Amino acid sequence: MTAGLAITQVFPPFKYSGGRRIIGLPLIALGVVIAGLSIRTGRANEEAMRLGRKLPKSVLPLVTAIVVAAVAVTGFVLVIAEGGK
Repeated sequence: MTAGLAITQVFPPFKYSGGRRIIGLPLIALGVVIAGLSIRTGRANEEAMRLGRKLPKSVLPLVTAIVVAAVAVTGFVLVIAEGGK
């Protein structure tokens, strides 16, 4: 969330209107999703450990990797579109 906030507020603007928001807002949203889902995942892990079961799989690493990769590609495209400065 902090990276997304910093990108939307501190980065210099792109030629493309809204470029900073296109990069920053998905990171802020990802932080909110991680915070919410981690509560559920933590509780499921505690219950599994208490009952001696295997820990349940989490989708958080996959979701995080997809969003970060998409943001990185988008940022790359925006920087390339800027041309040489």
